Amino acid sequence: MMLIWDIKDLSKQPPWGSNIAERITSLANYFYTSDGEDLFAVFKKAMDVAKKVSKELSVQSL
Repeated sequence: MMLIWDIKDLSKQPPWGSNIAERITSLANYFYTSDGEDLFAVFKKAMDVAKKVSKELSVQSL
């Protein structure tokens, strides 16, 4: 898999280089939480719960 880290310098790699988990096969499954959960699945679950309880969802950087 080729990962573009810097559009202006295609030779640049992320800080961890090409040392990524085997389960990552495309950008669609590249983002995981620190405890190994798919980030988009976590976000979808949060949106579903917020909708179910009629609350706003807020995303903040820690």
